[in-house]
Amino acid sequence: MDQQPPITQAELVHELVSWEPCPPTPLTQPKATSTKRYSGLRFHCPTCRKTSGCHSSHRTHVKKQACSASPACDAEHAHHKIQLDFGSPVEALAWFHAQELDRFFAIESSRPKFQVYRCNQRASHQARPRKRTQKLQACSAKITFREALMCKCDPVAYQICPDEQTRTLVYGCLTHSHALEPHRTRWSKVTKERTLAWVREGLPVEAIIAESAALADQDPMQKPLSRSDIYRMAKTANLSDVQVSSPELDLTYVEDFKQIREKFQQIDNFMKSNNFTHARKRTLVNSLLIQPINDVTMPTLKITPTSHVLNSDRKRAHQSENRSLSRQKKTQLLAKENCSSS
Repeated sequence: MDQQPPITQAELVHELVSWEPCPPTPLTQPKATSTKRYSGLRFHCPTCRKTSGCHSSHRTHVKKQACSASPACDAEHAHHKIQLDFGSPVEALAWFHAQELDRFFAIESSRPKFQVYRCNQRASHQARPRKRTQKLQACSAKITFREALMCKCDPVAYQICPDEQTRTLVYGCLTHSHALEPHRTRWSKVTKERTLAWVREGLPVEAIIAESAALADQDPMQKPLSRSDIYRMAKTANLSDVQVSSPELDLTYVEDFKQIREKFQQIDNFMKSNNFTHARKRTLVNSLLIQPINDVTMPTLKITPTSHVLNSDRKRAHQSENRSLSRQKKTQLLAKENCSSS
């Protein structure tokens, strides 16, 4: 085997000088990306069953105890908290309507996979002082519907979650910050469907009102139905062929009502008249307290026109005189024009 001759020092220096220079090093070099250690794994919280795809955020969540077993409510009252788990939003809404919570709660905000219901008597601004139906404010009653990935594995002692499902969470506090009044509540979906079922079956309106009154006696928060309520429900459901209007009144009741109204008008005129003394008026009031109103005899009143009536009559007469004078002037002018033209 041939041996190469050793490299002299002059040849080594010549070889080093002939090399090309290295490229300049950039000031900012990209950092080397490390492979994900927990790629494709999910981690769950043992308290709230919340899942996360990042191990560091999961550790922070558990370490800071950012979760709670019950929903938060800052109001100072006896809390009635709920925390339920349903398989779909349809099941959650079915529970909401079955409990007839739509009487007291109305939707405030709605987004995909997130809805918030608040007290329907809650207002964001002050009502006018003259308005009697002023809504109550600062009510903390709230129900939240939210879709989230939840851990369904058992047990949950390990951090890695092998089984998670999309669930609908319903949580909040049902306690109101004010006293509930039945006349301010809404009609629930259950009440509307029950009433429409009675109407379709041909049940008379009086029987529906009686059934509603019986249910209102059992539930203090249930207000009884009226004829107008039944009519509006039937009209909304396009049940125009159903007769829910008021029945024909007996003419005897109408005549009695007319007589009573005339009697009240006579009493009012008698009390306002200046032709009778206070003792006479006091005697009439005492007789009304003892006898029925139809049996009380009223004194005859001398109707004298008031100053307002006299002034209006004078004004009307003056206007008619002005009209007649204007007509006469017009006829005279026309006659003069005819004479001049001829």
